[in-house]
Amino acid sequence: MAERPEECGRDGRVGSAADPAPPAAPSPAAAGRSASPSSSAHAPSPSPAAAGEGWGEGRSASPTRSATPLAPTLFGSARRFGCLLFLCALLLRLGAVLALDPGGVRFPDSRQYLEMVRNFDAGRGMVFEEERCGRVPGYPFLLWLLERGGADPVVAAKLLQAFLGAAVLLLFWDLGRRAFGETAGRLGALLVAVDPFQIFFTTLLLTESLLADLLVLELYLVVGALAAASSRRAVLLAAGAGAVNGLACLVHPTQLAFFGFLLPCVVLAAAPGRRRFAFAGWLLFALATAVVILPWTVRNYRVSDGAFVPLTARAGAALYEAFCPEADGGPVKDRIVWPSGLAGLDEVGRDRFLRGETARLIAADPGRALGLALRKLARFWNPVPNDAEFRTPFYCTVSLAYMLPLIIGGVAGLAACGRDLPRRALLLSPLLYSSAFSLFFVGSLRFRTPVLPFLAPFAGYGLYRIIAAIRRPGAG
Repeated sequence: MAERPEECGRDGRVGSAADPAPPAAPSPAAAGRSASPSSSAHAPSPSPAAAGEGWGEGRSASPTRSATPLAPTLFGSARRFGCLLFLCALLLRLGAVLALDPGGVRFPDSRQYLEMVRNFDAGRGMVFEEERCGRVPGYPFLLWLLERGGADPVVAAKLLQAFLGAAVLLLFWDLGRRAFGETAGRLGALLVAVDPFQIFFTTLLLTESLLADLLVLELYLVVGALAAASSRRAVLLAAGAGAVNGLACLVHPTQLAFFGFLLPCVVLAAAPGRRRFAFAGWLLFALATAVVILPWTVRNYRVSDGAFVPLTARAGAALYEAFCPEADGGPVKDRIVWPSGLAGLDEVGRDRFLRGETARLIAADPGRALGLALRKLARFWNPVPNDAEFRTPFYCTVSLAYMLPLIIGGVAGLAACGRDLPRRALLLSPLLYSSAFSLFFVGSLRFRTPVLPFLAPFAGYGLYRIIAAIRRPGAG
């Protein structure tokens, strides 16, 4: 488990017939055509698929009987909006990178990534200090590639993070549009474009920005596989999603268990008659994930004298930090008194020992462990920074100005989904997974940042319905 520095900083048929309803999800082939600017900017949306139908399985019904209370699109044609979305997100991220010390290296994690690059260049492998299984290689390998290309890896990585963060927003917009309709999809994408946490983490040499991009691509491929019109296309997309998940594991080891968490979400998202196919696709997803991480697992087996270390040998230390006697829900490595039994153990031995100690502490006082878990969850969902360094009026104001509409709109969107929430909950799976994960490890906004955007489609839909209710003539 990587060291954790403190952070810096979907509708059942609800409403009346006059409500603008989202369209049924298109097939991947139709998805590209739907972005054509020839689409009318003022045509009423078709009604949604019946609740319980899967992604891409809905039947478009007749148009709604009255004009929509909101224009069904923002900023005109799809092409125009896509360009504006990309440019807005890119300029905000580039501006933050250039304004906040583009060559700066702030956290110990960042310095360890650069040390791994130097060691790899020198032929010593992806290691740092005495730890050979301490970190996953994905992010350091990206830095090494940038350096080999002749660029300053620190500046180039931040600029690349800014570009990728803006580019994947186009996929994110399509995910929201498939689930909730054009306007709500655009609102959700705009929320992510101006996300201050995403923007800030673009300026840091940390894995969260790249992980967020990989998660969006992964979910986009999963939804595409569920909506695929042919078995061949579904197989390709499911395998591709699993491969991307494997890459995400090699960037951030906390993703290792996500494939298991994804299973019920995928089964619920599929149409009832296609759930066996969805399960088969999930098996392919899991297999592709395993294939991608297998070389690193084999490498760990060799350098650790035959120990099974799928990704890293640091999970024990991270678990102990979260439940040790000094634990308070946040990072406490600076004041931990490590158990004396660690002396003389190698890194795999230390990992196993600390896992055992953590289990012993939880079993000895389950009430305290539960209290710590709830405190960590509260820190994970804190609308303002946890770190005192960033709990300034400026950072708190910016955080609240973003988080309050996101949470209010998200709750409204979730409530408006009604019976169809299980199907659309697939979009929430990364956020739900990370929330559950925070119960066991240190609670930090840093680990919420890559997954918070997955609430934005629901927030876009919720805000859309709130504004529509206000503007609808005769609304009570």
